[in-house]
Amino acid sequence: MRRISNDTEKNMAELVQNKVTIIFDDTQNELKIHNFPEVEWDLAFLDDQMHYFDLSTGSNIMIPFLTVKENLLLGIPRKEVKEILAEILDQLSMFHLNEHLLEETAIEISDTQQVLLQIIRAIILDKVIIFDRIKKDKEEATFVNNLLPALFKLKFDHHASIIILTDDKELLDSIYYDQVFILAHK
Repeated sequence: MRRISNDTEKNMAELVQNKVTIIFDDTQNELKIHNFPEVEWDLAFLDDQMHYFDLSTGSNIMIPFLTVKENLLLGIPRKEVKEILAEILDQLSMFHLNEHLLEETAIEISDTQQVLLQIIRAIILDKVIIFDRIKKDKEEATFVNNLLPALFKLKFDHHASIIILTDDKELLDSIYYDQVFILAHK
């Protein structure tokens, strides 16, 4: 079995660049015999370039009293607002979202819609998208599994990098990923 460690930030960044990567946390030893490489994983190398989604805690939730548009444009330089907004509008249809959603306050839309909109923002800003701790037998595993085809398409259209850390073996049955690593435990 091949073991990969994050000796250099550059190597790890190249390993996940423009790919949909599943990192399987096999603490239950469900994959008794597997031919996936093991990886020691430290996401510190992506700190400045990632957009982190922890679906179990809602860490990606928008500021409730702002409109969706205001939330999505937070931190965007004024001179880039029109361009970023146009790109957001172009991407809404991929996730079957209506542009009128942008005028709603964040509290008026669902958590799922907020996640989809934040994914669009992350893709446009060239951020690595990380789904952390996707647990099997949970609603978020089903959500991510249903989202994989769109994420895979985004990889091609926008050279996106998506990392999914999970213990849900069913995600490995999908055809919409490029590589799988087994999380190495020290």
